Amino acid sequence: MNKTKYIALLLGILFCCKTALAVPLLIHTSDKNYSFDVEIADTPQEQIRGLMFRTQLSVNNGMIFISETDQIWTMWMKNTLIPLDMLFFDRKGQIQKIIPNAQPLDLTSLSSDVPVAGVLEINGGIAEKYNIQPGDYLFLPSI
Repeated sequence: MNKTKYIALLLGILFCCKTALAVPLLIHTSDKNYSFDVEIADTPQEQIRGLMFRTQLSVNNGMIFISETDQIWTMWMKNTLIPLDMLFFDRKGQIQKIIPNAQPLDLTSLSSDVPVAGVLEINGGIAEKYNIQPGDYLFLPSI
């Protein structure tokens, strides 16, 4: 294989397998602050893929989805291999609803029920472990 084809192949592999950079996020509960590193799903392709096909997620990692306008968010667990907590939040960062332990591969629609700014997905069981409740706040300094 010549050098040009090799470089093109390498760039193609890197592009297709890129992992979004994680940014810090803080959740403020009634009794403590918790730090997370989250990927921002900010392109249509990243939002469609979400956390699908991942076999693990580090304890305090996650993915955040934010829309330009408030909307009723509907998620599902298609091709998602790990349980997730889904935290739906408003423009002020206040958590409006939590769906705990969404089950892997489940095609049931999971809804925010009311228009919100976005959703944060973290490992299933973390919201309960850290006593994260509706009314708590999340802060994403990079936005």
